[in-house]
Amino acid sequence: FAQSFLTHYFDHFKGKFLFISGDVNPRLSIQEVGELYLWDLPFLLAGVYLLIRRREKAGLILAVWLGIVLLPASTARETPHALRTLSSLPTWQITTAYGFFGVYSLVKKRWKTIFLLLASCFLFLNIFYYLHMYWVHYPRDWSQEWQYGYKEMVQYVSSIEGDYDQIVVTEAMGRPYIYFLFYQKYPPQKFWQERKASRDWWGLWEVNGFGKY
Repeated sequence: FAQSFLTHYFDHFKGKFLFISGDVNPRLSIQEVGELYLWDLPFLLAGVYLLIRRREKAGLILAVWLGIVLLPASTARETPHALRTLSSLPTWQITTAYGFFGVYSLVKKRWKTIFLLLASCFLFLNIFYYLHMYWVHYPRDWSQEWQYGYKEMVQYVSSIEGDYDQIVVTEAMGRPYIYFLFYQKYPPQKFWQERKASRDWWGLWEVNGFGKY
């Protein structure tokens, strides 16, 4: 259990999670951008270095803050997890900001304007890329993760269910029985009597059908 916990704990420091694709759950990430921008990476590293080098007391506070936040998230099966570690976000932002201003203060005066222009352009490109993927690609590629189309499916199937003795619905994109119960306003008492359900390995209920479904 200790080994498993440590593995889950350090999953949250993986570069793929932080800077490349984010959470593997498409409902928590667009899958094309990490939890932080690539723009953050050099300044984050600079911030960590400067906090240690200068022995800033704030560095210890940030380290403890981050360390504690990741503890409960690491006890779960799904790691790294963006939502369960949301309260750690300020630690990354503060460290990155500290690194940025630290690097800026080391740049010679005549190069400061160029440094700001280059940093701004890189940041703009990161933001533009994220917004493009979010508004253009994400709705097209991952709408099924939000159960898009279930309502329409239930409405259509409900209109023709009288023509069939049995109806089979795939569980590939979730738990479809819930949507039938909800959109059909199925009586709970009737469902409890008809349900075909069992507990899985984790002790959670798995509903495999009810009525003719």
